[in-house]
Amino acid sequence: MQSLDDALLEQFISRFLGYGSFNSRVWFIGMEEGGGNDFAQVSRRLETWRARGLRELEDVRDYHLAIGIDRFFREPVKIQRTWAHLVRVYLSALGRSTETVEIKEYQAKKLGRHDGDTAILELMPLCSPGTNRWFYDRWSSIPYLKTRERYLSQVMPNRIAILKNKLQTNQPKVVVFYGASYREYYEQTIGARTNLISELDCYSCDVRSTRYLIIKHPAAKGITNQYFLKIGHHLHEWLKEIDSKLCHPDG
Repeated sequence: MQSLDDALLEQFISRFLGYGSFNSRVWFIGMEEGGGNDFAQVSRRLETWRARGLRELEDVRDYHLAIGIDRFFREPVKIQRTWAHLVRVYLSALGRSTETVEIKEYQAKKLGRHDGDTAILELMPLCSPGTNRWFYDRWSSIPYLKTRERYLSQVMPNRIAILKNKLQTNQPKVVVFYGASYREYYEQTIGARTNLISELDCYSCDVRSTRYLIIKHPAAKGITNQYFLKIGHHLHEWLKEIDSKLCHPDG
């Protein structure tokens, strides 16, 4: 039976938060990263993370190239569905073109980079191919990884506390949580209740100088590009307002 390095796995669970920089102006936060279909894939992710310095945030392009996934970053660039919709939100929030060529360009070169303006974080640390599939009980002897339910119960409170602290410390201008079915956990991370914006079909609140949104997951059934464009256009107005206050603090 193949086994992961449990000590390394626990470091990853307690430390790894996602991709990009805490200085990024816009953060995207999901429930968990996809993937993890087989032992070799998960082991490679962990060992690469260790070799690159056990970082809280990785550079999404450099890390994925290091684990042998280059199709989202090198020509011909393949669209990654979740990332592409997040990029669509971001570019439209800046008032920029969201044509496919621009989506691919940003995904391949700018999204989730250490020197970029977008961070992609995850509430839960372990990649998984779906909520109804769980393999870590086969690959680890850690007791709370015996079931997904035990994993969530054991790990989530600490992860929420870590992310809440990061948000309060860094105060990004925009935080977009995706996957509205996890609203309860996202609100715990924010530390505030959100309100429905019916015309956008999302939830929102403002805390200090940060606007928080909870939107549908990019992989949700029947989702359209227009949904994410509307979210981006809404954020465009918020960013203009924030920038105006920064330029005219007494205005």
